[in-house]
Amino acid sequence: MPAFTLKERTPGGVIYVQWTDHTGRFQRKSADTRDKKLARRRAPQIMAGSFAAPSPAQRAATARQIVASGVTMAHLFDRCFQTCWTPQKLSKMDTARSNVRILNPLIGDELVTAMTNQRLEELVRELRGMGYAEATIDRKLSAVGKALSEACKFLDSEGKPYLVGKPPMPEIVSNNFKTRTVSPAEEKLIFDAIEKRAQREPMRDWRRFGYLIRFLLDTGCRLGETCKLRAEWVEDRLVNDVPRVSAFFPKKITKNKKDKTVWLTKAIIETLPYLRMTATDGRLFPYKTQTAWYQWNTIREDLKAAGHDLDDVVLHTLRHTCLTRMARSGKFKIDEISRWAGHAGIQITMDRYLHMIPTDTAHLVDHLDAMAG
Repeated sequence: MPAFTLKERTPGGVIYVQWTDHTGRFQRKSADTRDKKLARRRAPQIMAGSFAAPSPAQRAATARQIVASGVTMAHLFDRCFQTCWTPQKLSKMDTARSNVRILNPLIGDELVTAMTNQRLEELVRELRGMGYAEATIDRKLSAVGKALSEACKFLDSEGKPYLVGKPPMPEIVSNNFKTRTVSPAEEKLIFDAIEKRAQREPMRDWRRFGYLIRFLLDTGCRLGETCKLRAEWVEDRLVNDVPRVSAFFPKKITKNKKDKTVWLTKAIIETLPYLRMTATDGRLFPYKTQTAWYQWNTIREDLKAAGHDLDDVVLHTLRHTCLTRMARSGKFKIDEISRWAGHAGIQITMDRYLHMIPTDTAHLVDHLDAMAG
C-alpha cells in the first residue's frame, strides 16, 4: 500500500488523506473526520476507494455512543429531518441538506449544549476561513438556529428538553453583492500563476482549472452550475447566419430553477476540444466545490508569496467581474444582463448593476433650452 500523509485542510479541522497512486498521480480525499486516529484507520479504505462516509443517521448513532452525556448536533439535525424538516414543511430541502452536509463535519460531533454564542462565533469564523460569502454563512447559521429552536422542544428519553434555552445567535451582515472585481492586470497575474503551477505539478490538471477560471470570468456563471455542465449541453448553433457556441443549463441545476443559455467567447471555445477529450464523467469541469476552492486557495497563496494579495477575491468575484464589465461597457441593456446572469428577477440586476450602465443624458439639456424659449 502506498504511503500516505494526513493534513488538515479547513479551519474546522477536517482531515484529508494524501498519497501518490500507482500511476504517479497525486490524490487527496477527505477522511470525513477531525480525529487523526480515526482518519488513520480509514486511510486504507479511502485509498482503495471502498470508504463510504457515514450517513447522518450512522453519524448520529456513533456520536451518541461516544458522547452518552448528551445529544449531538448531528443527532439533532437528523431528528429535524425526520420530523419538522420534511418536503411538506420545508420548501428548499436541497438547501437544507446542503447546509447540514457542510455543518456536520464542523459541529456534528459536538453537544447541542455546547452551542454557546462563543462557539457559534467560532463557527462563523471557520466558515469565513473556508471561503464562504456572508450571505451563505448567514443561511448556514440560520439552519443551526432553527435546529436549536427545535432542540428546545424535543424531549429525550427522560422527558427533558435537549436544550433549555436557545443561545444568542451571531449577527451576520448578509450582502451577496460585493464591489470587488478582478482588474485586467490581476486577471493576467492569476493565469500566469496557474501556468507556473502547471509546470511545477504536471501530474495535476492545472490546465483544466485555468479553463474553469476562464469560463467563470467570461460567462459570469456560478461555480456550482458550471461544475455540473455536461459536454452534450454545449452546442454549435447558427444565429442569424453567424456560427455561435452555446452552453445550456437546465433548470434542474440552476439557482433560480429556470433554464438558462449563455454564449461562449472565442477564448472558451478554444478550450472545448481539451475539455471534451478529458471529461471523465460527461462533465466538462468535474470538480467538487471544495476541490475548486482548494486549487483557488493555492493560487492565492502563490500570488501572495509573489507580493500580490488577492485574499479578498473569491470565486464568486469572477461572476461579479463578468457582469460588471458587461454593465460598464454600455453595450448591454439591463434586461439582457439579467437574462445572461440568470437572476430570479430584473429588480435584482437593477439594484446591483443599473448604476454602472453609462448613459449619455447631455442631449436632454437641449430639450430644456427649447422649453425655456
